[in-house]
Amino acid sequence: MPMMIKGTILAAFLVLIWGCGSSGANEGTTGATTDESGAQIYAQITETDPYTEWEQFSEAIGTIESSAPHGPFARVYINDIAAAALDSSPENLPNGSIIVKDSIDTADAQDMGTLTIMKKIEGFRPRTNDWFWVMVSSNGEVQGEGNIGMCISCHLSQANNDYIFLHQLQ
Repeated sequence: MPMMIKGTILAAFLVLIWGCGSSGANEGTTGATTDESGAQIYAQITETDPYTEWEQFSEAIGTIESSAPHGPFARVYINDIAAAALDSSPENLPNGSIIVKDSIDTADAQDMGTLTIMKKIEGFRPRTNDWFWVMVSSNGEVQGEGNIGMCISCHLSQANNDYIFLHQLQ
């Protein structure tokens, strides 16, 4: 096999592994794990500390236009840890920060759509600043959690902004 083809195959393999991360639900690619699961995080943001009562990024208050894979509209919420950190203009949000994107089909929809959750868990995956992603269907079923390749590959364009789209950190 010519050297150029071997190099191309190796490069494609490395991109696939880096983009998709681990197949384990709560295992980081560095081998770090978390005791938290997507279901626990979902319960935290819907029962213990309802995300709909949280603050929103100042640039994205109320219903905003969104895009695939989230749907045409969304509401984005940040927990108290993330909101408090924003006051000091951090380079990265601290551990425990949670961002919830509630996807909706119409601008005036009141019902929860699908949720995409980012929670920063210390040591989970340093390569992506320890963000743990969770995708939840509109009926509350966890569809994906941990290192979700689709999430990581999209948010990679914001790596210099702690993988966040809606608010410029420093």
